[in-house]
Amino acid sequence: MRKASELIVRFLKGLWGVLTRRLWLKILSLILALILWTYTVSTNTSLTRTKRFSNIPVIAGSVSELSGRALALSTDIAEEYFDAIDVTIEVPQSQYSQLEAENITLTADFSGIMSAGKYEVPLKGNSTYGEISRMSPSTVLVTVEDLVTRNVSVELEIVNSNDDSYWYGTSSATLEPKVITVSGPASIVRTVSRAVVQVDVSTRTTSLRRGYTSVTFKDSNDNDIPNRLLTLSTRASIVSLDIYPKKKLDLYVDETQLHVPEGYQIVGINLQPEAVVVAGSSDLLSSLDVLSVDVSDLEDASGTHSCKVMIPSDIKYFSASEVTLTVSTALEEESEDTNE
Repeated sequence: MRKASELIVRFLKGLWGVLTRRLWLKILSLILALILWTYTVSTNTSLTRTKRFSNIPVIAGSVSELSGRALALSTDIAEEYFDAIDVTIEVPQSQYSQLEAENITLTADFSGIMSAGKYEVPLKGNSTYGEISRMSPSTVLVTVEDLVTRNVSVELEIVNSNDDSYWYGTSSATLEPKVITVSGPASIVRTVSRAVVQVDVSTRTTSLRRGYTSVTFKDSNDNDIPNRLLTLSTRASIVSLDIYPKKKLDLYVDETQLHVPEGYQIVGINLQPEAVVVAGSSDLLSSLDVLSVDVSDLEDASGTHSCKVMIPSDIKYFSASEVTLTVSTALEEESEDTNE
């Protein structure tokens, strides 16, 4: 047993001597080997690895081929085949870590479709790195219809408005164009009743004129129609909309202009409403505290009258232009007796 132990010790000492003799040369050899291996991997594209991805989406592809044949796709491939395809890629070892799902594009091939109907079309795949060796499934089921074109009117819709603080001039707003041409599969185009351009004014405090690209289609029941399968004559609309701040102003009646029959005196004045809401520029509103009621045409102010509010010409909006004025009177003698 002792001799065996001595033999093992001598063997380990000898092995250590071999490993440590000219250690720098061994380390240098290892470094050179690593460099050579790295160079070989990065330059030799024949060294590949397999990388698999699940749930790759499909995009519609060359739908222009269909429109050239007076056909249109009525299957929303992007929605129905979202995250639907498994893909296997042979990628060079040097690019393996760079390859991600975002580098893969799958498109449907419509080149063989010549008439309306249902088809199982092949998929074409492309990868930024490597080559696609397998797709599962390799086809998608689509419906193709006749291409239909029609004109629809465009309307403006304000969203996220702050009606308590701002006035929006929707009645005077302009929208260009007012009519757009929409093309697509017959079953969808025929349900389009109108087009809507939505303008989000949640952050707007001043008037605007700008282009908008978002167009929403509505059917006769005012339901949204997906427009991914529709082609528009233009996706840009120019919207002009007046936006002004609001302010509530009390109404004022100059009693010196109120005339009542001789022997009577005014004992009460009532206005309905007592205030109006107006909209205009910030500078204009800051200069206004009250609005006067025009009573110059009243020969006898006694009783109830409809009077106009004197509204500056620069005001863009007012909640009421006329008010009801009620003037209560009493005989001067009765009034004096009452006071006594």
